[in-house]
Amino acid sequence: MKHITTFCLVLILLSGLISCSSTSSVLIKDGTIVGKNVRFNTLLKWKISTTDLSSHTVQEQEMSIYVNDKTATFLMDKQAFGNSGEMIDFVIADSTGNYIVAHKDEKGNKRKYILKSGELPGNTQDQDVVIKNFNLLANPSGRKEVYPQLGNLINVTGTEYYVTHPETEVIRTVTLVHTNYCLKPVMRFNSLGLDARLPFDFDYGEIIPCNNLITKESKNFKNTVTQIKLESVMPVNHKININEYKS
Repeated sequence: MKHITTFCLVLILLSGLISCSSTSSVLIKDGTIVGKNVRFNTLLKWKISTTDLSSHTVQEQEMSIYVNDKTATFLMDKQAFGNSGEMIDFVIADSTGNYIVAHKDEKGNKRKYILKSGELPGNTQDQDVVIKNFNLLANPSGRKEVYPQLGNLINVTGTEYYVTHPETEVIRTVTLVHTNYCLKPVMRFNSLGLDARLPFDFDYGEIIPCNNLITKESKNFKNTVTQIKLESVMPVNHKININEYKS
């Protein structure tokens, strides 16, 4: 088991360069933010519950994230990261690993800057490595779930897997459905080092192949059961004007 885990870790380090096979929107060019109005047509809403098996207490919260499912651009705002990151208004993530952080400075002025999380070169070899990692660490449970509608996706089937975390060897159940955008920018959010943090940590996200949406997950770790469930995928017409924030 130790040799397998070591091998998997090497593969995951290699897969840090992940690919997202979606049409890219141009928000940043030559290191400069060139986008102005960024539109989002879908709102993803998850419900998160944490149960302490010792005290039998349950905490519940929601996490909502906007996405443009044509450009694979995501918007994380207070609906996503809640009260964390008090000075951060929102973060926009594109499909190439760029994050635009919009915040207020100590004088209350609206500012923005760019963060980069790895490279997303988008070649087949990188996808092959991620898929190889996934096949090593994820085993189908045999259970499937049909979703009548997830946004513009009709009668899609979710497949449940037992996924082993490469470092802790914690096993969780994860249900995935195929979609036309890559969730990697969301999965990497908590690794950016921002004060703003999502209430759910996708710490195994690098082994999930692109174009998969997580609809359910459950894990039992240190006497705590954490569950996440995709409650809804709603069509919206939401726009953010990033020109209100100065670089």
